[in-house]
Amino acid sequence: MSIERTPFQIILIEQILNSIYVFVAFGLFVSYAPKVLIKYSGLEAEAITYIYIGVALTLVFGWFYIWLPYTCARIWRSSKALSNKVWFLIFRSYSGILFVSIVVSGIGALFKLPEIIDLLKIQ
Repeated sequence: MSIERTPFQIILIEQILNSIYVFVAFGLFVSYAPKVLIKYSGLEAEAITYIYIGVALTLVFGWFYIWLPYTCARIWRSSKALSNKVWFLIFRSYSGILFVSIVVSGIGALFKLPEIIDLLKIQ
């Protein structure tokens, strides 16, 4: 018996369920982080805003640009073990299309990075 997950398990557990966990964590962070930072840190509101935005963007971008491509590569690799060619092609196309779309959006984000940095600058 193989200890490696099947592509369906990777999609269900690592992409869908872990995405739900990330969005729940993000929701809790959005709800409670500013209140906790204001109450206990003693920082100014502007500094709290930059800390808050930095952590939120790191969480979302880390999930999208690191975790999803990693699971796509795992789906691609684990689909080799399937004996049914139809499911093999379905899982390979799914992981390939998702991976390419993430890479294209990452390249687009790199080109928009100067505009994003200008929006975040202290005025």
